[in-house]
This record gives sequence, structure tokens and C-alpha cells, in this order.
Amino acid sequence: MATAIDHFYTQLESVRANIREQIESAIDSLIEKQTKLINRLETEYLSQLTEYKVTDNTNQSNEISIRGVNKDGRTELTTIRFQLNQDVYDNLQNIGQFVTNTTVLSDYALREPVIPDYQTKTNPVISCFKKNETNSPVLGEFKSPWGLAIEPNSGNIYISDRSHYCVQVFNPDTKFLYKFSQEMGGPVGICFSHNRVLVCQWGKNYITAHSLTGEVLKKVGKKGVGKLEFNSPWGIAASCGDLFVCERENDRVQVLTENLGFKSFLGEGELKDPRDVKVTSNEVYVLDAHNPCMHIYNLTDYQLIRSIISLKSQISNPYFFDLDRENNIIISDAANQCIYIFSNTGVLIHRIGELLEVLKDIMAVVIDKNGRICCVSGCSQGVFNIF
Repeated sequence: MATAIDHFYTQLESVRANIREQIESAIDSLIEKQTKLINRLETEYLSQLTEYKVTDNTNQSNEISIRGVNKDGRTELTTIRFQLNQDVYDNLQNIGQFVTNTTVLSDYALREPVIPDYQTKTNPVISCFKKNETNSPVLGEFKSPWGLAIEPNSGNIYISDRSHYCVQVFNPDTKFLYKFSQEMGGPVGICFSHNRVLVCQWGKNYITAHSLTGEVLKKVGKKGVGKLEFNSPWGIAASCGDLFVCERENDRVQVLTENLGFKSFLGEGELKDPRDVKVTSNEVYVLDAHNPCMHIYNLTDYQLIRSIISLKSQISNPYFFDLDRENNIIISDAANQCIYIFSNTGVLIHRIGELLEVLKDIMAVVIDKNGRICCVSGCSQGVFNIF
């Protein structure tokens, strides 16, 4: 990593020498701004990365990006973007020099993920948002809250409502921010990739990409069994740009490129009702609900490595799961109204609840960087709960 930083500074100094006359007094303030940001990246952020790459987006107004993957192997963050004027771009064809658009990394983004003491988790510390059985959406109320994801930079909470055809967004303190409903067709699974929100539209068998505020960027898919065709897309995950989509009725995971193009199929002939997927630095975890177990695939060639079959003796109706920093598995069980925590070898660590009312019809479950387990359920008293 030190070599990359040294190279980065070399490029900055080259810019200082090559274009000082061109931009006159403006260069000083721009370099000062960039140097401060690079210092922050070096001291606060790059040490947390396991991967680091520079992307040359020549078709996007000479924009160049640096992107990183966090230590957990699945949290993607766009760290900084540069936009070059044409002369500089033509001359250097390398790392960018002018900071014109910067993603500021929040304290949440820089925070090291916490492994909680699971044994202390018995009842929710926060229970909020009401159940709304009508067909009239109300802010902060949900009819079928099925999907849940936490944005990795801000910590904002995104909850999909399958029946109200929308995604509602809240800050980490559960204060409502905004909602979006464009191109919604029964939204379920949610994930984030490169400052985009990706949503599985279960009811209409396609995938949508949105800006973080909900603007529709792209839509792909239709019902079917071929490439870029889906049948009940449910869980979704991202890794280094690639997307992994569980198709419950097609019994497979479809792998898409960053631009929502087809890349591959995973698990054909091995999966039955796959509901959720998570990706680490080298493996793909797929929750198979028909005979509850966890299939684990190699991220490089998508070949099955092993299966954790001990889950089936305890879990009845799992819908979603998440992984903590040590790849312990946190699974929701709607039939037993509880949350299970297993080691990545299938040993039961802890169970939260047993027919617990706040976990009635529990769907998505995630663990945030603070070690809090968050979930959505059909409980009339509080559809969003934090343990």
C-alpha cells in the first residue's frame, strides 16, 4: 500500500510542475485540498483496505476514481473521484489531479466493525415504525417490510416495502429522511455498490439501480430462465462491482456485472429456493431454504466448496442472513420468530428469542458496524428492531 501512496504523491508533484502556469493561483488551493484528503486516506482509510484500485473512466468527462474494499471483504466504498481538464488528461493518462467531486468518508464509514457479545442480546433496545395494513402508504409505516440494508458510508437505513412498492430511508437514529418508489415492482432485497442502491423487484422479476436518493439509473430483466431473466429475485449482494442475485423459482444465483450485464450463473443443480446471498473476500455464501443449509462457493470460479448442513436441524423458515467480521452467520427464522447466530462451521452460538412477538414474520436481518443486529418484521408494535 505504501508504494501506491508514494506513486500517488509522485503524480501530484508532477501536476504541480506541469500545469502551475495553466491554472495560476487556483493550483495552490486545489493541491492543498487534495493533499489534505490524501493524508486522511493514508492515515484513516487505506489501512482498512484489503483491495485498492484506480479506475480510468474515460467516457465520463475524464473522470478517474479510486475505490476500496474494506477489511470485511464486502463493503465497497468510493473514496475519491477526480475530474481532469482535457489537456492534463491527454498528457498524464494516469491518476487524477484536481479534486472536483469528493465523497467525504463519515465516521461510520471509517469505523472498524464490532463483534458483539451475542449472549447479551435478548430483547430489542430499539423498536419502532408501525404496521400499516392498508394500501395507503404512510411515512414511517409499513405493510410488508421485507428488505433491509445499511448504507456503508452514512449508516442510513433502507427498508423496502413489498406491498407499498417503495423504499423508505432513515438516518442511523431512525429519523425519516425520504422515500422513493420509481420503478418499484414488489421490492425485496437491497444492497449497495459504488454509491448506488440495487433492489430486487420480486413482483415484476427485474433489478433496478438507483442513486442513493432514489433516482432510477437502470433497470434490467424480465421473467424467464435465460440470461438477464429472473424468476422471483429475492436476495442480492455486491462484490467489487459484480452483483449476485438469488432467484427463488429458478433455483440459482445469477451473477451480473457492475453495469447490470450478464456474467455467469452459480449453483445450478445444487440450489433449491435460494433466498439470500453474501460475499466475502474469497467466498460466496448462499442460503438454501428448501432443506435449510448454507452453500459456500469459491468467488473465483463459482464452484461449491462446502455446505453447512447442520442448520436444518434447528431452522424452519429462514429468509435472510448476514455475516459479521469473522463470518459468523446471523439468520432470521420466520417460523420460530427468532434470530440464530452460527459460527461459519455451523455451530450454534446464540439464539435471540423463541416465538418472540417483535420477531413475528421476521424477514431481513443485518449487523451494523456497531455490532447491533437490525431486523424488519411483521410485528404491529414495531416493524424495525435493533438488538
